[in-house]
Amino acid sequence: MPIIRTLKKNSVAQAVFYGVLTGLLGVIAFIIILKLPQEPVEPGGQGEVISTSQQETEGNEKDLVKQPFFALQHGVFSSFESADQFVASYPTLNKAAIVRVGDQFFVWSKIDNEKVEGATQTEPSSFYKPLVLSSSCPKQAEKQLPITLKDAKTLTLDRVTSEQQADLPEDWSVILPEIQKLSENTSIIRLHALINYYERLDCVKIDF
Repeated sequence: MPIIRTLKKNSVAQAVFYGVLTGLLGVIAFIIILKLPQEPVEPGGQGEVISTSQQETEGNEKDLVKQPFFALQHGVFSSFESADQFVASYPTLNKAAIVRVGDQFFVWSKIDNEKVEGATQTEPSSFYKPLVLSSSCPKQAEKQLPITLKDAKTLTLDRVTSEQQADLPEDWSVILPEIQKLSENTSIIRLHALINYYERLDCVKIDF
């Protein structure tokens, strides 16, 4: 049956031809799609992603209460023992304090809201070191400590109303009279009150 064989051969050839043609058309279409211009993503649109760490940092900054101060500094040491020996060698530093910030120990004799003219004329020599006191404490009164320490009235409890006292830390009325036995100078009171809470509360920080 030569006619049937010829038809079968033609069918096979046509199938192969159409298969190759379909494959070529698919490849050509894929190349055309790749070359099509892609629509750029507008900045600030839905494609913009804000990292979680950035959001957390911005949130933490909002939770902080900050206040700048100036500490009258007489020295800085790598150990508490060295700082203590330095303080002991100067009778004029009998009201000074040793403050640890990081791995360093600072000798400060007072903390002011701003630089006071002539204050650095001391023995031993001194200079004003700027610092920032910040608080992120959960208790509102402790969180407001940087602001509380700035106000001279709260440092002496002079003309402080009962409502204002309610905004002070719970132990403020106990700690303050003890510090006032050392000095009535508000800058010295501020120094020792600041250190008292800074050393006890992890949520109170000193930065330079």
